Amino acid sequence: WDEYADWYIEVSKTRAGMGMGAEGSDAEGEGARRTLVYVLDTALRLLHPFMPYVTETLWQRMPREGETLMLAPWPLKPGAPALAVDDEAVSQFELFQEVVRAVRNARAEYKVEPGKKIAAVVCASDDATRQALSSEMGAFALLARVDADELSFSADLAAPEGAGKTVHLVVSDGVEVFLPLANLVDFAQERARLEKQATKLEASIEKLEARLNAPGFADKAPPAVVDKAKGELNDQREQLDTIRKSIADLPQE
Repeated sequence: WDEYADWYIEVSKTRAGMGMGAEGSDAEGEGARRTLVYVLDTALRLLHPFMPYVTETLWQRMPREGETLMLAPWPLKPGAPALAVDDEAVSQFELFQEVVRAVRNARAEYKVEPGKKIAAVVCASDDATRQALSSEMGAFALLARVDADELSFSADLAAPEGAGKTVHLVVSDGVEVFLPLANLVDFAQERARLEKQATKLEASIEKLEARLNAPGFADKAPPAVVDKAKGELNDQREQLDTIRKSIADLPQE
């Protein structure tokens, strides 16, 4: 179901007549619609013995043959030949999924706003792999929230010239992605956010230090309380050092 709902339906939106950003031919759109209906119809038939009411209600709203799902033929009868599987197409789509997930993870790590589209360079040393990925350019732009006008594909496994600092994503052997850092992060906003965190930590550290240095605290307080305060102080100092390093690493405006 994850493959169908989270991936195939979303990718199908890029086919002709399937939704915003649709591309390709009318035949591709028709093929996508037929496949969507076929897979959902098959899934409902398989689920019907366990969820009869919900599956029947959904099936009645679909293009169908017959009056009730209860009497519809089982998808694959015992002894019937297995359905054909295009192993190469499956492998190519699994790689496409890995590339999309890598970009999504980078967006999450850098806290990119969900609606913001970013630039990306997808590098694949193998010609067939690169062609397979580039053929799904529209789907990649949609699912990874990439600006289609700033999406390119390259055979060189290296950051593009003039891109400045980039986030380097190694997806698999021979497939890498470069995301221009300036496109991911608003440096002024990020600096303000980090400085706010640093100020808050500095105030907290000052209070903990005053508490630990207060006359009689270390002698009168239970050892567990003292150790906890010292541990919190060390943790916050480490956090502050990390934040200061992040601020120093930001490009100067």
